[in-house]
Amino acid sequence: MTSVTIIHTDTDTDVYGNTTKSESETTLDVLGVAPVASTERANPRTPAVITSLALYLPPGVTLDSDDMVRIDGKLYTVDGDVGVWANPFTSWQAGSEVALRRWDQP
Repeated sequence: MTSVTIIHTDTDTDVYGNTTKSESETTLDVLGVAPVASTERANPRTPAVITSLALYLPPGVTLDSDDMVRIDGKLYTVDGDVGVWANPFTSWQAGSEVALRRWDQP
């Protein structure tokens, strides 16, 4: 198993109506991490390398779209919704898959 750090952001409103954010970190053993793609954006003003990963989570673990994931010291954003792997006949869940993305600008 691989360990990753989930960074969850909570948004709240204080007594004055201001939006406040707080972060909490959780270390989680996941089923796996797999590379999906790595591409370069050839814009001369803002070049970037975009790396995509698939993160495989144990059953019952989900991520929100505003969560971040730290893997080997690199920070990734959640890209889209969590896909749950479930048996259509018994509803047994094997786990879920999350797409992750990271932008690096040289």
